[in-house]
Amino acid sequence: MEPKTYSTIELRKRMGEILDRTRIAGEPAAITRKGKTLAYLVPAEWFEQYVAQGRAAAVGDPRAPVWGGLVGFGRAAAGAGGPGGTADPTPSRCQRRKNL
Repeated sequence: MEPKTYSTIELRKRMGEILDRTRIAGEPAAITRKGKTLAYLVPAEWFEQYVAQGRAAAVGDPRAPVWGGLVGFGRAAAGAGGPGGTADPTPSRCQRRKNL
């Protein structure tokens, strides 16, 4: 199923409707800003299945990044730190402010 695309402005104006379409009708949504996809909104069941499949795939693979209960998802896949991941060498904004 091809996700329907919404800009961040549309999302702000029609949040309830978009959430209902995703939850009730099972329609995924792509959220964009300036023409670039920022995120996908999917039904909770889809995401829960994704997480369960990722955990099952990671069992027995010590190299699989696991962080915050999500396997290979978002920043954890890029090595954001936490158990099983590697720390990001780039300091955060808060860390940079502390160094000033």
